[in-house]
Amino acid sequence: MIAERCAWKLREIYDPGKAVAPPRIYPRPAGTA
Repeated sequence: MIAERCAWKLREIYDPGKAVAPPRIYPRPAGTA
């Protein structure tokens, strides 16, 4: 659960638009996809 929150913050930094979606849909930051 902690890892999901950290990943969520990374998604907000990489791409705020993807941060809106649940972590399961975007398992990686936009930069690595």
